[in-house]
Amino acid sequence: MKKKPIVFIIVLVCLLNIPSSAGREDTSKNWVKGIELIITDSEKAEFEKLKKDKDREAFILLFWAKRDPTPRTEHNEFKEEHYRRMEYVKDNFIYGYNKGVQTDQGKMYVRLGNPLRVFSQGAGTEIWVYPKPSW
Repeated sequence: MKKKPIVFIIVLVCLLNIPSSAGREDTSKNWVKGIELIITDSEKAEFEKLKKDKDREAFILLFWAKRDPTPRTEHNEFKEEHYRRMEYVKDNFIYGYNKGVQTDQGKMYVRLGNPLRVFSQGAGTEIWVYPKPSW
């Protein structure tokens, strides 16, 4: 009986330690899927050429640093807002079998955020109005 709890604890500890490196979203080769709406084609091509984890990590740090509106602060507001929008669309936009960023509304929301105004046209049709972009 004493052996089973020890084995269980060892297995539990091993399972808890596995995700420490594999579970970090920013070091995964699949990282691009989470930012596909904001990464440029040239950045994506450059990232996909990288073979080493440390090179991908450096690329990711630079990717977010270039987009940080306040680089001298601890937080990257752009990164935080991007992931907040990704979570929001996952729970709030569904069209047929598509959900989240698979929907047109989800893609627009991730890229542009909340619309300034929304006009309902009936039959589920909406027009989203945004302020003129600064770019």
